[in-house]
Amino acid sequence: MSDEELPGTDSLRDTLEDRASAVPPDFADVLARMRARDPGSESLFEIWEEDDEAFVEPATEVASAADEAVLSDATEALRARIESSLERFDLQPLPVPRLDGDAAADGPQPGPSKVSRLDGRRRRRGLAWAAGIVLCLSSAVALALWVAPRLASEDAAMQRSSQALDGVVERGMERSRAVQREAEREREVVEAPSPAPTPAPEPELEPEPAPPTDIEDASETGDSEAPTKAKPKRSLAERLDALDAKAQAKWREGDLAGAQATYRKLVSIGGRHPKVELAFAELFALGRQRGEDLSKLWTLYLRRFPNGRYARDAKAGLCRKASGAERERCWAEYADRFPGAKGGP
Repeated sequence: MSDEELPGTDSLRDTLEDRASAVPPDFADVLARMRARDPGSESLFEIWEEDDEAFVEPATEVASAADEAVLSDATEALRARIESSLERFDLQPLPVPRLDGDAAADGPQPGPSKVSRLDGRRRRRGLAWAAGIVLCLSSAVALALWVAPRLASEDAAMQRSSQALDGVVERGMERSRAVQREAEREREVVEAPSPAPTPAPEPELEPEPAPPTDIEDASETGDSEAPTKAKPKRSLAERLDALDAKAQAKWREGDLAGAQATYRKLVSIGGRHPKVELAFAELFALGRQRGEDLSKLWTLYLRRFPNGRYARDAKAGLCRKASGAERERCWAEYADRFPGAKGGP
């Protein structure tokens, strides 16, 4: 309510300011008043409690009748405004205040009892607690309304991140499976045996001498004992191991020719045994060490092991030794037989 709606507001303000600026009584005056009011009081606390309104009584003279009328109008307007506010909270209206003039007209009024003052204090405390609870509940609701959208957005972001991560993992696994399938196909292509060319007749090597027999003629001994049995023949692997050890020993001793002869004997009896392919490698090394032409040895190796581990080097060596049209034809065969291999004229 504005100042224009309350007539005499300036006078009321002046009166209130005068009362507020009045000096309150000191402690000695308060005790004197208490003692004069009830000399036989048993409890100082009860005296203060009963006379608490006297401490704030202004030490000024009573306002005039005009001031009291203005104050009454302002009080009624303020009371109506407070009651309208209390109705919104479903609370009880305030009692009508009584001015000093009304109290004088009606005669002395009994002061409020101790019980009524306590009830008023309890009501004020209850209102304070209710207001605090309402404030807390409204704050909690506001906080929930503020936090809920953010939690929902964070949850949606986490779901999107999880879906994106799942997609990345799935694509990675699919690429890994594709690479694995491609590697398996390449392995099958590499492991598939290529058609071997028709082998030409191998150059003849010196035949292996037949092992001597240990059988003795019983007639020469002149006794009746049974003939001795022949020693068991060694396996091919054992014979190849023995020849390899013999060739290695000659090589360490510096007998390169003897080592070559022993390895040639191993090649002649070994067929396509894996030790024979290793023997060819030793013959290649011995030939280079002695400065020999390896063309015949390369040709023999390719006939025996067309897809061997040294076939690419043997074919390249033959192409380097060729000349003219034969050289071009050889390198063309090399490119067809070993695609992607390094080498060429």
